[in-house]
Amino acid sequence: MKNLEVAKELLEKYKSVTLEELEQVFKDLQESQEDGLVDGDMVLNTITGFGKPHTCLLCKAVNEVCEDCIYSFRTNERPIPCIDIIYHRICNSMYAEELYRYLQQRISYLSHVIEWYENS
Repeated sequence: MKNLEVAKELLEKYKSVTLEELEQVFKDLQESQEDGLVDGDMVLNTITGFGKPHTCLLCKAVNEVCEDCIYSFRTNERPIPCIDIIYHRICNSMYAEELYRYLQQRISYLSHVIEWYENS
């Protein structure tokens, strides 16, 4: 895997995100959007680069080659291995509390992926 160290850095970044930070970014983005509609994807992308290949730290570290990403290590079941149910829940989150809960699940998942890769 070419992005193991970046995955560890991203994990620490995810862990540093607070509920208060999510609430503030939701608010800031709502004020800047014409329609005021903001979802978890927009919020987490603003903070960590989540959700878009050209901003995702993991994607950028492997030049958007999914097969080289740490998420590919555990599964070949999905065409884009980082996109799973937790990813969709984050993207569809409409409130900071909801996003924070799903971010904790993403943290747990990424922690397990890193641990599994390092121990195999």
